[in-house]
Amino acid sequence: MDAQEQIRALEKRISFLERLEPGTGLIDYFATSTKVGWSAYTVSGLLYKRIGGLMYVFFFVEGTSNAATASVTLPYNCILDYTQNRIGTYDTSVLYSNGFATISSGSNVLAFSPDAAGTAWQVAGTKRVIGEIVVPV
Repeated sequence: MDAQEQIRALEKRISFLERLEPGTGLIDYFATSTKVGWSAYTVSGLLYKRIGGLMYVFFFVEGTSNAATASVTLPYNCILDYTQNRIGTYDTSVLYSNGFATISSGSNVLAFSPDAAGTAWQVAGTKRVIGEIVVPV
C-alpha cells in the first residue's frame, strides 16, 4: 500500500470515529507533542480522539532524519505495554511494510521501529512513519 492509499485508509477511519461521538472531532496534537528523530518536517500529522478508556491515534510524520530513533509523545499515558505492527515506514531509500509502533505501560512515548527486527533508523535522509494505533488509557 503506497502513502496515498494509507492516507485514504486513515481518512476513512477518522470519518468512522467522528460518527461514533459526534460533536467532538479529532484533536491535532502535533505542535504539542515532543518529537524525536526528525530535524525538519515535510509532511506531518498527529491526531487523536479519546473515547472512554481508549485513545485512537493517527500519525503521519515525514521529514529529515537526525537520529537513529523515532518517537512522539501522546497526551495520555498508556495503561498496558502495547505494540502495533504493520505501520508504514520509510527510511532513506527503503520502504518497509511491517514497521512497529510501541508504547510502554505508564508512558506516553510512542516509539517507532522501521521493521520487526528493531533495525535502527538512518541518521540522515528521509524518515517516514504512517499508521494508527488504539491504546488503553
